[in-house]
Amino acid sequence: MSVIDIHIHVFGDWNKDGTCHMSSLLGLGSHLAELGGFLADVPTSRDDDDIRDAILHEIQGSQHVNKGVLLAFDKPHDNAGTPMKPILYTPNSWVAEICRKNPDLALFGASVHPYNSDALKELQKAKDDGAVLVKWIPSSQNILPSHKKCRAFYQKLIEYGLPLLCHVGDEHTISEAGGDKSLRAYNHPELLIPALEEGVTVIMAHCCLPISEKDNDFSEAFMRMMLQAEDRGWRLFADVSALVGKWRRSFMAKQMALRLPHDRLVMGSDWPNAPNLDDDFRTKGNRREYDRIKGIDNVLDRNAEYLKFLGFSDTVMTNAEQIFKIARTPPTPGNPRYINHFPTF
Repeated sequence: MSVIDIHIHVFGDWNKDGTCHMSSLLGLGSHLAELGGFLADVPTSRDDDDIRDAILHEIQGSQHVNKGVLLAFDKPHDNAGTPMKPILYTPNSWVAEICRKNPDLALFGASVHPYNSDALKELQKAKDDGAVLVKWIPSSQNILPSHKKCRAFYQKLIEYGLPLLCHVGDEHTISEAGGDKSLRAYNHPELLIPALEEGVTVIMAHCCLPISEKDNDFSEAFMRMMLQAEDRGWRLFADVSALVGKWRRSFMAKQMALRLPHDRLVMGSDWPNAPNLDDDFRTKGNRREYDRIKGIDNVLDRNAEYLKFLGFSDTVMTNAEQIFKIARTPPTPGNPRYINHFPTF
């Protein structure tokens, strides 16, 4: 089976076509450095073509990854559905075009804000343009996943067979919509329960693991949900993107590899975040293997090898196609769990 990296960010030139405000991502390098991480070689020319070519080159040169899901990122919207000033905006149209022109390397990951009055039309267009999933970062886009106004959107995700790749846990790259720190609470994994009860296929990003001791730690709730998923009939998965770094998350990731069913985990890198495992993992018994992986130039390959080093199996590496297939299978009609579990607002 193919290895698909489902979590690759792309971005371009804000001034050229409104694609991206580069400062948020270029400034991430110093932030990650403080946490012991670093960025992949990202062009600083602000040219869309250079950004596109950088990731396509990385995928094409990978010995482990066959394709990557390139992620769009919709603007934040206020509660009335009006677009807000974005910190990052990567339009569906631009990402879809890259994927259409490079079908052997790239798959289209759309982003549609559910509060937008045209959300269902935008979602249909994304599906028609070949989207394989939809990506949200709730705190950065002002999306409350448990809000009843998301229900029609969830029903369309089911109809179109599209998984929801949703960030859970604290977000360090893109700040909260409108600078509202209270929106961090929107990244709690339990807010996705209404979507799961509807029958949406949900992929929780980064296994909800914190980077530092200062982060909100929702990992217990995440673990509880993952272990309940089979009994609850939830189509719940988690990606292993950005688990490799010199931070707390990597030590917790090793426990995740031991405790979680690997058929509910899926490969991801979080490019341009580059893997850089802490030297505390280097021991007398594994130092040769550790040093070999550390010397791998291709960022996607180094990430894949580090994940295997931490204990994630080949099942995790090849699970994306199976998850996409599950999402395309309609939920059983009349199942009593598909009732209105949305709070009243």
